Amino acid sequence: MGSRHVYSLAPAGAEILRDLVGQFDEAEAAKDDEFQVRLAFFDLLEDTEKARILGLRRRALEQRIEHRRTIHGDYAQDYDSPWVRRLMDYEQKRLAQELAWIQELEGIVASTGGAA
Repeated sequence: MGSRHVYSLAPAGAEILRDLVGQFDEAEAAKDDEFQVRLAFFDLLEDTEKARILGLRRRALEQRIEHRRTIHGDYAQDYDSPWVRRLMDYEQKRLAQELAWIQELEGIVASTGGAA
């Protein structure tokens, strides 16, 4: 077998990565993949940054839930397809479940100083 090469970030690269992970705004909070990438690198962030990112994601989810609730209430009777109604119900449940998880993560950050 060939020799194995293991690479690590130089201090300057680690700082750049921390800065990139910490760059997170309301538009990114609405994107599932952007949030998940940040969460994967939470170990690089200070507790205040973790709390800020989780708060932005929570607010984005709350807005999506309210938007879906409005759509569901306004348009559910217009859909003849039970599949559309099932999809709408599923999405509402999925968002509520993620919101509960985000609130749990916020509690962990607040109570343990960010250690998962």
